[in-house]
Amino acid sequence: ERSINDSLHFQAWREVPPNTTTYTDSTLAPYSVAYYRIVANWDKIESNYSNTVVSISGPVILMQNSTITTCEGLFMDAGGLGNNNAQGTQTLTINPAEAGKKTKVSFTEFNMPTCCEYLRVYNGSSTNDALIGIFNGTTLPPVLESTALEGQLTFQYSGYSSSYPGWKAIVSCYLPVAAPLSLMVELFNNKPRLSWIDQSNDETKFVIERSTNSPKRFEIIGEATANSTSFVDNSAPANALCYYRVRAYRDTQGSPNSNVAELGIGNAPFLMKDSVLITCDKIFMDEGGVDMMGEANQVKT
Repeated sequence: ERSINDSLHFQAWREVPPNTTTYTDSTLAPYSVAYYRIVANWDKIESNYSNTVVSISGPVILMQNSTITTCEGLFMDAGGLGNNNAQGTQTLTINPAEAGKKTKVSFTEFNMPTCCEYLRVYNGSSTNDALIGIFNGTTLPPVLESTALEGQLTFQYSGYSSSYPGWKAIVSCYLPVAAPLSLMVELFNNKPRLSWIDQSNDETKFVIERSTNSPKRFEIIGEATANSTSFVDNSAPANALCYYRVRAYRDTQGSPNSNVAELGIGNAPFLMKDSVLITCDKIFMDEGGVDMMGEANQVKT
């Protein structure tokens, strides 16, 4: 019998002839954890179960104070297949093993207490680089892709609990796609027309996003074919402040976002910023627009 990724869901897996003492499982997917146990049958009579053994498909990376170079592996907390038994702080940097590629980490399991354990991830070779996020609880972190020059990701665990399972994640490397440059938007025949510089030579499409009356609520509004450098937004709302950004894609691998370009259409709302406005007919909103306000403790006039 076999159970995948935990020891709780065993299912009958294979039968072998009498007197067999070995079996090879050639179907286990990469970076999977499999638990096995055996029961002997004589007609309809079954023996007790054997002990349980575990096998991991692929290299294993345990959280530790270290720097490693790899493009593959199952990345787990310090407790491995058991509960996370780490205490204090541990920092691990993962360097890509293939030239020109960058580190990518995709979580498959995540369970850390919100009270007292934190996983911080930095975009680079140390905790002095840009913080990508701080994670705990049971929600899977997003797919983490380094955009650092040398492609590293740095993970820092801090906490003291040992009664939670921790995490499992798959480490790989990806070939980055260059982001579009110098995005601009202007009215063309009363429609927003976007233009940008194509920096990638292997993209398969561009994805265009728009946020309306807020600088944060971006949604996909369309696509442009490979090698495109412009897009017309035929669905733009009237009397709105529209923000745009563009990403290049190679199949499912996306580039970083372009810069954000802004355009007021008709009598668009005015969002708070350092400025002088002359008007007798304008909707006036805080800097977050229809979204939450911006950063606190700032002065704008």
